Amino acid sequence: MSQPSPTAVAAPETTLDAGRAVLSIRGVHLAFASRDPQGAVRHARVLNGVDLDVGSGRIVGLIGETGAGKSMTATATIGLLPPSAAVTGQILFEGVDLLRLRGVALDKVRGAKIGFVAQNPRAALEPVTRVGDQLVRLIRAHSNLTGPAARQRAIEILGAVGIPDPQARYRAYPHELSGGMAQRVVIAMALVNQPQLVIADEPTTGLDVTVQAQVLDLLRQLVRAQRAAALIITHDLGIVAQYCDDMAIMFAGRVVERGPVAQVFASPAHPYTRRLIAASRARIGHALASIKSDPPDLFRETKACVYADRCELAAAVCQSAPLEKAVSLTIPEHRALCHLVQLP
Repeated sequence: MSQPSPTAVAAPETTLDAGRAVLSIRGVHLAFASRDPQGAVRHARVLNGVDLDVGSGRIVGLIGETGAGKSMTATATIGLLPPSAAVTGQILFEGVDLLRLRGVALDKVRGAKIGFVAQNPRAALEPVTRVGDQLVRLIRAHSNLTGPAARQRAIEILGAVGIPDPQARYRAYPHELSGGMAQRVVIAMALVNQPQLVIADEPTTGLDVTVQAQVLDLLRQLVRAQRAAALIITHDLGIVAQYCDDMAIMFAGRVVERGPVAQVFASPAHPYTRRLIAASRARIGHALASIKSDPPDLFRETKACVYADRCELAAAVCQSAPLEKAVSLTIPEHRALCHLVQLP
């Protein structure tokens, strides 16, 4: 089975309440303090004002190079930041700011209303606990189901994610599963309590192309069936083109462009987005559209556009921070963070 091509954008499916934002991230800044060799405190600015929406019934692809801040955005959303993290802004889930929740209040949301699919299923599963016991514990933590009912629910969800002989796999340890099977178990754990939002961080890392397609088909099918919203974090524009309704492109801790998938692929507005799409469409025997310069220095604070050092179109105005603006008169959801964007 071939990998989905970013030039073949799947038509979005009609979903309920597509205009309502389940997750709304506004102006989120995240920094980590460290000391240089001389002992001075420095701050690595990982997120620099992230704005992002995930609508009800929509699948959003969050894309960007390594270090762009994709996984940190997910980590902040599910409340797994270390104590050393300094975070400001708002992460609104169904109107509640997750950054203000602590302890039991956060636990009631995480795992019940928000499901998380980690990029490494082996690390996400407890190696010395049977798969079924891990599922039952999660079910009983967020429902009133008794032991036998929770066990039945666990077996049902294992079958729903396409695991053959779910009763036998219920008793299996993680090391007894293949990589694709372990990833299906992680998806089952994310969906077992029918969450309103699923966050999948590189859900197909380390899987072969055939299993990748099976896992993503399954994730999309179950998200649609449960009328949930989903955020898929990936490096792969082909996955976004094939499986997502909307997309957001991150660079240096900021979302530099966002909008419906078909619109962004057809009319990319930000220079970084155009470079990424051009690179993904490169053909054998043709020059690869590279992006010059090194990744931005997270310790350097600047008022300039974060992409100015790499941008071949950079002008004097780019030495000031750009504001996000609409790209299209007819599709207001398509927005970009660039001084040079002009409405058609």
